[in-house]
Amino acid sequence: MEGISIFLWAVGQGFLVTAPVGPIGILCIQKTLACGRSAGFAVGLGGALAAVLYAGIVGFGFGGVTAALQSVHFWIGILGGLFLMLFGWSIARTHPHAQNGTIAKKRCTRELYSLTIETFFLTLVNPLMIILFMSMFAESAYVPSVIGGLLVTLGVFGGSMLWWTVLVTLVLAMRRIISPKLLHMINVVAGVGILCFGLYTLLAALSTCF
Repeated sequence: MEGISIFLWAVGQGFLVTAPVGPIGILCIQKTLACGRSAGFAVGLGGALAAVLYAGIVGFGFGGVTAALQSVHFWIGILGGLFLMLFGWSIARTHPHAQNGTIAKKRCTRELYSLTIETFFLTLVNPLMIILFMSMFAESAYVPSVIGGLLVTLGVFGGSMLWWTVLVTLVLAMRRIISPKLLHMINVVAGVGILCFGLYTLLAALSTCF
């Protein structure tokens, strides 16, 4: 019973940590509208894998790695902010393609693997994820163990993917009423939003120097 409760707790935490609409959520919405379900899940998978990595570090009790992450928090903020700003700028400049065109479909298919990899690293260098996972375990009675760590990582992955499934499903329900012109506006807004998240992350890291 204890194992089940740990797993369900981790599912809930994975869902809650992923649910806030940050840069990855904005990216998921934009890619789902532009390329469909597969692209949305590719983004979600990258974010979920990064969440699993952080959950595993804390869940298995790797205190040394946790301390190392805290010690380089400043540089993670700098790199994460810059990456997010560049990524946001590239999305804002993206023009929508014809959704039913063969070229557009091939382009979206080629993007799937790169989307997962890019999202994984963007989530990995997001300082907010580190803070959320540290606080998640600090406020609980969880004691690191091998079985517990495995249950936590599986639960966080399940909870994270549950959120991405909900988000992609909701976005797809609205996709039919979105015109290419509106999609272009969404690209601009999404790109600017991610750029602003990156700028905030960068400034927050730099503020620790003063």
